Amino acid sequence: MNERLARRLIDWLPTAVVAAFLLIGLYVVWTVQGYRLLGARLFPEFVGIAAAVLAAAELIRQAIVRLRGPRPAATPDFSDLAGEAGDREPAFYRRGLTVFAWIALLYLLTLAIGFVLAVPLWIVVLLRFVYRTPWLPTLATAAGLVLLMATLQITLRVRLPLGYTGISFM
Repeated sequence: MNERLARRLIDWLPTAVVAAFLLIGLYVVWTVQGYRLLGARLFPEFVGIAAAVLAAAELIRQAIVRLRGPRPAATPDFSDLAGEAGDREPAFYRRGLTVFAWIALLYLLTLAIGFVLAVPLWIVVLLRFVYRTPWLPTLATAAGLVLLMATLQITLRVRLPLGYTGISFM
């Protein structure tokens, strides 16, 4: 491919992506107008409007930058992409696998005992035994999460995964 053509395509690719987001946002707003219930229409309508407004603002910003003309390019700094010397050591991979294992544990606990029981149990074990947080803040955090889940389930009828226990606040 011609290098000049490739550079032009690369320059205009962000504009095409933002224009696609603008069109998707407008399509969502137009589509949900057929919904009879206001409650079913509100969320997608607001998201579509927000996406369209942000995309339009970005298109205007890009147009202004293009009209100003090219500016002298600063020397790019890729030092944050180089990685650190410790990124290739076994401890680096062990930390990554540990984080993955904790997230997998939460997922499995949710499947087994349900979200309402899994999250407080997971938080208590994580905060108390991994991060060595004192008991009072640990239990307060778990209680706050239980209160939040109860509030969401009772007031907004949010359905959380029940697991095999079937425990819920509703």
